[in-house]
Amino acid sequence: MRMMRIHELRLLDRFVGSALCGVLTLAAAFGRRFRQLPREKPEPHAVKTILVIKFWGMGSIVLARQFCSGLRRQFPHARLVAVTLRQHRPVFEMTGLFDEIADIGLGSFFPVIAEASRLLLRLRRRHFDLSFDLEFTSRLCAVFGFLVHARERVGFTYEGCWRGGLFTRTVRFLED
Repeated sequence: MRMMRIHELRLLDRFVGSALCGVLTLAAAFGRRFRQLPREKPEPHAVKTILVIKFWGMGSIVLARQFCSGLRRQFPHARLVAVTLRQHRPVFEMTGLFDEIADIGLGSFFPVIAEASRLLLRLRRRHFDLSFDLEFTSRLCAVFGFLVHARERVGFTYEGCWRGGLFTRTVRFLED
């Protein structure tokens, strides 16, 4: 079986991810099941589970360590779970910050979709209190995080990317 190449994944993210973000944003706007209005800042003692999603860029995973360390300090009793690509798992393990690391391997198209779907269902059953999508532009990561359905979903957005409607709170990403 042929493995998907990075440029193929980026094309998939751009076209399929954009379409999925658009459809799910409309579903979130009109559907009662997915609609969640931003709440007050969650109390640290009330947060039991936190999901951190970061698939791309080993260097930016290293840079995200400071953020994850801050999560650990702010929510000391919460279970911190990371989701990443299998090739980046060792970077997350080296931080020593996570209680659990889930990963998805890159392979041919249908096995990757099947593996991601199984992981998504497993994570969805966990009822996360918070999720943080640390990707800047990936639409498929935003879709993944939305479908996990954490109570609060935080992620980056920028004009024209269609990601913002999938989060309960957004952080504006400024492109240079």
